[in-house]
Order: sequence, then structure tokens, then C-alpha cells
Amino acid sequence: RGPENAQNAARDSWRMRIGRTLARWFWGTKTPTRERRTKLHLPIARDIASTSADLLFGEPPIFKIEEAEDHKAAQDRLDVLTGSHLRASLTEAAELAGGMGGIYLRICWDDQIRSHPWISPVHADAAVPEWRWDALWAVTFWKEIAVDGQRVVRHLERHERGRILHGLYEGSATNLGRAIDLDAYPETADLDPVVETG
Repeated sequence: RGPENAQNAARDSWRMRIGRTLARWFWGTKTPTRERRTKLHLPIARDIASTSADLLFGEPPIFKIEEAEDHKAAQDRLDVLTGSHLRASLTEAAELAGGMGGIYLRICWDDQIRSHPWISPVHADAAVPEWRWDALWAVTFWKEIAVDGQRVVRHLERHERGRILHGLYEGSATNLGRAIDLDAYPETADLDPVVETG
């Protein structure tokens, strides 16, 4: 027991030294004895992203359709599509873009949630874009549905001209793996493999 206790004490001492070193690196100079710490950790990156989003979308954007034959009906429909939820989504997207450097706006439509399509922000690190020249040609969004040890199940949602493709893949942390049936998980059971959008 003697050598084992000595090893534990040495390990604890080492951990405390590392902890003090990291604290000094983070907080700066050591606070003198009998003096209160006056330094605060401020989440400045979050505040900068939030402030830039507020500057961009402090006032809600206004969407108008130019005069046409059915101007009133078209404007009424546009007002439904760009309701209060759009401003919240754009503000969220601007905050995420400020912190991550990019964002994707995905059009969603689920008539069990809303009677019309809406825009949902997707993190840039959950998307794989395809470019043609300087234009976005297609994008594949991915989401981990289940992780069980080395086994990872991902839902891929590919948006391309005229259609959306859904696929479910079982693989590992570093390998997409093989395609499995969408019905295998409740999160994707109600999705069609191909959605024609025209």
C-alpha cells in the first residue's frame, strides 16, 4: 500500500500543478493572498455573434410582390410564408453564421407541423456543398440518428435541382457505411426516398 499511496499522491500533485498552470494561463497573473479575484470570464464570441445578428435583423425584413393581376392573393400568401417565424430563423442563422463562419437555409415542409413551408437554418459543418463555378448546385445535409459504440447511423438529405433525396446509412465514425431502409428508425420512417419538388 505504501508505494501505491505514493503514486496516487504524486499523480494528484501533478494534476494540481497542471490545473494551476491552466488557470494561470486562462486568468493571467495569480491573485494575491487575501485579495478577491476581480477578473471575469466573458463569453465575448457569443456576444459578438448575437450583436451582429441583431444589427442585421434588428427590424424584420419586408417582402413585397410588385403589382400584378393577382397581386393581393400573391401578397397574402407571401405574408403567410414570411410570418414571424422567418425573422426568428434569420436571426438564429445570422448568429450561427457569425460564430461558425457559414450557414445554410433549408426549406422544410411538414403539414403535420405547419400548413406551409418554412426556412430552417443548418450548421455549415453539417452540410456538404457542391459548386458549379461560383453557384451552389446541390447540398447534402447529414445528421447522426444513432451512435452505439463504433456503430453510427446517419440520415443524409440531398437537395438538388427539382428533388430532395433521403437516405439512411449505417457505418462508423469515419465511414459512411451501407444504405439501410428509412423505416429502420422512427426519425426517418415517414420520409420518401425521393421528393420531387419541380
